[in-house]
Amino acid sequence: MKISSRISRTLLLLTAFLYLFSTQASAQSADDHQYTSESIQTGLAVYVRVCQLCHGPQGDLVDGINLRTGQFRNAQSDADLINFMITGMDNGRMHAYDILRE
Repeated sequence: MKISSRISRTLLLLTAFLYLFSTQASAQSADDHQYTSESIQTGLAVYVRVCQLCHGPQGDLVDGINLRTGQFRNAQSDADLINFMITGMDNGRMHAYDILRE
């Protein structure tokens, strides 16, 4: 798989997380965000399929983590989040996902 394809797929999954923030974006002007409606909908589909069962529809079901507000236990960057998704966390409590195939 080409690097650009991997990056695109990784960005797609990150867009799933951005969906959680999109409801807060209603207070901002429409040109403030950098993601298309199509990208947000695709990200939502990935989030619902892969993440929602544990993180919940609002992203706040895991103690100490709120995906909507950007509250994480250990992540300091998007690269950290990608790494956690690929490798898993907390001794298997968060399973590793091949996000490059999602």
